[in-house]
Amino acid sequence: MSLLELLLVRDPPSSQLPLQVLANGVCCAPVALLPRQPALAVLLGCGAIMGTAVTLEPMQLLGAGLVVMVMAYGSAHWLPVQAWIWAGPLVVASSLVRDLNDPDISTGDAIVDLGFVAFAFGLGAEMRRRTRRAARLELDLEVADARMSDAIELERTRLARELHDIVAHSVSVMVVQAGTSRPLAERESPELAEVLATVETTGREALLELRRLLGVLRGEPLGLTDPMPRATDIPRLVERTRQTGMDIELSIGDLPHLSRGLDLCVYRIVQEGLTNALRHAPGSRVLVNVAANGHAVTVSVVDEGSSRTAVDGQGSGVGLIGLRERVTLFGGDLEAGRTSSGYQVRAVLPLVAAQEPVLAVRSTP
Repeated sequence: MSLLELLLVRDPPSSQLPLQVLANGVCCAPVALLPRQPALAVLLGCGAIMGTAVTLEPMQLLGAGLVVMVMAYGSAHWLPVQAWIWAGPLVVASSLVRDLNDPDISTGDAIVDLGFVAFAFGLGAEMRRRTRRAARLELDLEVADARMSDAIELERTRLARELHDIVAHSVSVMVVQAGTSRPLAERESPELAEVLATVETTGREALLELRRLLGVLRGEPLGLTDPMPRATDIPRLVERTRQTGMDIELSIGDLPHLSRGLDLCVYRIVQEGLTNALRHAPGSRVLVNVAANGHAVTVSVVDEGSSRTAVDGQGSGVGLIGLRERVTLFGGDLEAGRTSSGYQVRAVLPLVAAQEPVLAVRSTP
């Protein structure tokens, strides 16, 4: 657009055309950096506009006004709110320098241009708000789905434990007694020994079927649901959370092969920690670390929000309660509470014991 206006509207002398084309290119090039490097793009773009407007005379930069508005929009949309303190005045200054150094632009036109710049900045701020809100709604929806899945899984685990305690123990005792009684019965009554052998065989088959049923209740693969998230999906989770405005630093070490349940548990810990930070310390810096030392997997999510509106034990607490139950199920330990600079959710999951949920036989009253 800058080149078309330059060629068709002002019809500059052919001797100035190459320099003016170069100047327009220098001013427009930083626009491509806005989504990824907004601070650098605003600095380069505004600096190029002011530099060419002051040093090159007369620079017929018709497209510079559009570039200024794009920089105003981009700085409001992509830069952190704290950076508006310097980005806003810089964009205004570039608009004024460009207008005041163009003899064809009056003071009234310069004021009108500032109005367009303010409009572009406001539009960028509104789009930023809507983008952040959409990202948070998407994350809340994902967390709600995850918590519903957690509630179903916890209920399945509870049923599996009760079934194991009540049925599996009794059937095991029956099989053992039938097996030990059969040799004695063979000497007294072959018919009774045959009956006991049938009882033992039937009991063992019942135990196998019971183990399969426990596997279903523990959430082992049925082939009827979508793939569950894994530890390898954590970077995508972090990236989605960053879209809400959170400053997140992620560190994931080399992890050994994890069972499906433990893999999901690691993901859920990070997810709950990020959700906790997003709700109680929005905009704060968050450190996410996942590492393994050969004996255990350590997962920590630490935010540096000093003005949290809720801590462990306040609010509903459903997420952390469910998370603690999940970690305990895998034989691990969970810590959640304040630190010197914010709040921490940290879990340690033993690799050997935690590869499968613990379903130990418990004595019942």
